[in-house]
Amino acid sequence: MLGCQEEGPHLHVLPRENSNGARVKNGRPRVVPVSHAFVHAYERYRTERDACRAADDSDFVFVNLFRAPLGEPMKIHALNDLFVRLSRRVDTPVTPHMLRHTFGTEAAQATTLDVVAELLGHADLRSTQTYLHPNTRRQRDAIEAGALSQLLKSEEEP
Repeated sequence: MLGCQEEGPHLHVLPRENSNGARVKNGRPRVVPVSHAFVHAYERYRTERDACRAADDSDFVFVNLFRAPLGEPMKIHALNDLFVRLSRRVDTPVTPHMLRHTFGTEAAQATTLDVVAELLGHADLRSTQTYLHPNTRRQRDAIEAGALSQLLKSEEEP
């Protein structure tokens, strides 16, 4: 966005009434950082999307490119059909929520819960706790990284 003060690749999530019935979680504007790989994938999608002249004036991210009404925001049934086809191709059930849950779980392993809540648009940390899945390795890492372990380790060294 021209004149934007945010650093690095990101997108702006803005609450609004959407013709496809989609809504912004938490209903407040926010900035979500994205990776350079995401930007590259989106550029490839835009190349295909831009070939669909009906999509020219749409500011929606996902629009119908292969079924009527062309260029209109993708509705939930079209998205679900897409995931049914994907599930058949990979021979396992795949849903949009599974992608969100996978992201949330991996993010919870990489950073703090408040950061994950912000990325997912949660107003309440209790909503984000569902993405916490402690395992023995992470518990061990936490113990080893703790101040007491570091102090005891330094006492062992000659």
